[in-house]
Amino acid sequence: MLLKKLFGMCLKRETEYRLNFILLCLSVAPLRLMHLLFALILSSKIEALFGWGAWDIAFLYGMYVVSYSLAQIFFKPFRNLDQFVRRGTLDSYFIKPQPVLFSLIFYNIHIMEIFSQLIPSVIILALACFRASIRWDFFKVLILVSGIAGGTLIQAGIFVFMGCTSIFMLSSSWLGELYYAFRDFLSYPLALFGKKMLAFLTFVLPLAFVNYYPARYILEKESSDSLINFLSLPAGLIVGALMYLLWEVSCRHYASSGS
Repeated sequence: MLLKKLFGMCLKRETEYRLNFILLCLSVAPLRLMHLLFALILSSKIEALFGWGAWDIAFLYGMYVVSYSLAQIFFKPFRNLDQFVRRGTLDSYFIKPQPVLFSLIFYNIHIMEIFSQLIPSVIILALACFRASIRWDFFKVLILVSGIAGGTLIQAGIFVFMGCTSIFMLSSSWLGELYYAFRDFLSYPLALFGKKMLAFLTFVLPLAFVNYYPARYILEKESSDSLINFLSLPAGLIVGALMYLLWEVSCRHYASSGS
């Protein structure tokens, strides 16, 4: 009941100026299609993308933007938490009856992301699922769903890490720029960028689990039977647990800016 009321509150807040809400959704949604179009054109012009065709690239892109959109809906405030800290806005969350993490997530649900990013992303992924040469079975559907869930947890964990950094350093914009720079790699098969980059995006910044490894199994590409292809959800749960612990430590060390 509480979550339903909070969702309704966020919906009412974001749609208070309905024309503005509609225009923002219409202006953001085409960006997803533009990025996809660029990836499709590139993959159609370059033959040696390690055997990944145009709709395989679309499938990769669809997987990562769906999980990114889900993370954005609930965890977007953590990306900009440095503004909350510097303005003293975060102080108000410490006096609410709910845990700070709960309040930041559910008092700031970004409804616009559902219409401007999630729905276009789901359409892209659904289209790629039908157009790519995939021999679907129950296990592949399970890997797709668990891959999206794991990818959401990983990207949400990265947002929380940005928030934790804001508490200690009062700024996390540089981390956002770094994250977006590496996130752009997810539009293409990561083997294209060499073994060192793949290792970095697996064991240091685990973005390879967002789409590359599950897609490798679903699309039956190189090393499709490797165990690591099935670890997106476990990787997401590990990242989520570690970021939760880090958040708890960060909250204990939070000092108000006094503004």
